[in-house]
Amino acid sequence: MDSIDDLLNKKLIKIGRASNLFWMILGISSKSKNELERINEGAEYSIHCQSPWRIVDCIEHTIKLASADMYQPNSKIKWSEDFDWEPKGNNLFDEKISSFNQKDIEIRVIDIAMSENYDLKLCFSNGLIFECFVDISIEQECWRFFKKGDKNHLVISGTGKLYQ
Repeated sequence: MDSIDDLLNKKLIKIGRASNLFWMILGISSKSKNELERINEGAEYSIHCQSPWRIVDCIEHTIKLASADMYQPNSKIKWSEDFDWEPKGNNLFDEKISSFNQKDIEIRVIDIAMSENYDLKLCFSNGLIFECFVDISIEQECWRFFKKGDKNHLVISGTGKLYQ
């Protein structure tokens, strides 16, 4: 099992979502021209987050992206009571992630912190900070960290660390 500290100096390759699960791929860069190949080859580590999270710009002091953005309509859709956030492209998160997934900008992890309650904080070289918050008091998964191909995952719940 690798340590969360192994993310230090790793490149942010891509962020996205599967339903309301936020995922982040970090690792080495690759020269492959095919985007999917490049992402898969460059993927060394992943973080999956199922609890509240946000990405903050510490220079502008603004929240750039947050977990609740998944439930807000994008700028082309007017909110209504029957708004369906889940289809790809419908929500504000999907609209905003393109700026985080630009291939010509290299963003690396420069600092990592985990609180006593296992809240996670990753500081990036471009002044952005990713924060993931444990928000439950029971043994329910909040976030996980794993290395590609490794069956052992660091899983954080409301009761602490679990290894699966």
